Amino acid sequence: MVPDSMRPWWLTAIHQIEYSGPFRPYAQCTLQYPPACFVDKTESLSTFHTQLKSGKFGDLRKAANTEDIMNANVLCPFGCTEHPRQAKHAYLDIVIQTILKNCPIYLYHSHKNLRNFQSMWMQYFRPDGGYDSLCANLSDWLIQPTITFTKSGAP
Repeated sequence: MVPDSMRPWWLTAIHQIEYSGPFRPYAQCTLQYPPACFVDKTESLSTFHTQLKSGKFGDLRKAANTEDIMNANVLCPFGCTEHPRQAKHAYLDIVIQTILKNCPIYLYHSHKNLRNFQSMWMQYFRPDGGYDSLCANLSDWLIQPTITFTKSGAP
């Protein structure tokens, strides 16, 4: 579930967990395994907005040609598809709690927000990574769960 951009910190944290006994559930975790559920578009979206704000023709052309941002490749928790530059934010803790109904987690946001996600699409996270592509047979344009981080580092 952890995006590639957060993997170095995540690995450090999980490898420091002390266990009693021989079972070490996170021993095989690496930067690439298990695969991330979210695509982190923080940097590319930030670059896109910087290019737009510059007002320079060359930067506007670069921004308009950024397939990663211009294509509708964000999978919404309700099953729809959206462009990264227009997608709305959802509370990550609420999304995860909705999927893990029988596993209570600490919520940073009010549990009252859970009612907004009751109709969430249960195929949002696909364990086999079998996400649809924007166009048939174009694996570079997969429609996947996407995450961006604020300047303070919050998802």
